[in-house]
Amino acid sequence: MESRARNVVDRVKAFHEQVVKETRAFYELMKEYGELRSEGQRSYTVQSETFRIEVKSCKVKCFDERADIAASRLIDFLKEWIEGRERGADDPMYQLAMMLIERNRNGDLDYKSISKLYDLEIKFNSPEYSSIMQLFKESNIVEEPLLTSISTRRLSSASGGNWSRHSIACYHLILKTMCDCIKKNRTTAQ
Repeated sequence: MESRARNVVDRVKAFHEQVVKETRAFYELMKEYGELRSEGQRSYTVQSETFRIEVKSCKVKCFDERADIAASRLIDFLKEWIEGRERGADDPMYQLAMMLIERNRNGDLDYKSISKLYDLEIKFNSPEYSSIMQLFKESNIVEEPLLTSISTRRLSSASGGNWSRHSIACYHLILKTMCDCIKKNRTTAQ
């Protein structure tokens, strides 16, 4: 069973890599010929009479290493700020700010949460807080767009000439589950 799972994982990974490579080349060709609706367009459809491929992607917003410095400075700022407050650590502003700088399971700061901290700048009314927010803003980066899903559709006579859809987005979940099972079986076998 493990060898069959590994085979499927390898084949889907290879297929995904091929699709990424070819769709990236197609994107560059469309860009070269001025066929993009906008400069940042990353989602598109390629279609023949019997086959259609839809590529959807999104920009990945994250932070560089300066955000770690900003987060550390923010924690120090908040600790100092609550010392002068009647409620101390029970102050809702303190709790909200601390919640917004929590990291996800990968240890990364959440872009949307940090963006909400910008709105608190007026409420804190502090040059130090403003300086910290500026550092967060400067550390904001947009990585290479992430391919989020590939859907293929083919004209099917079985469905009365309608397009039948096959999405690769769900295969990411299957791949992850299969890889986790393989790793789990390998560790329990040792």
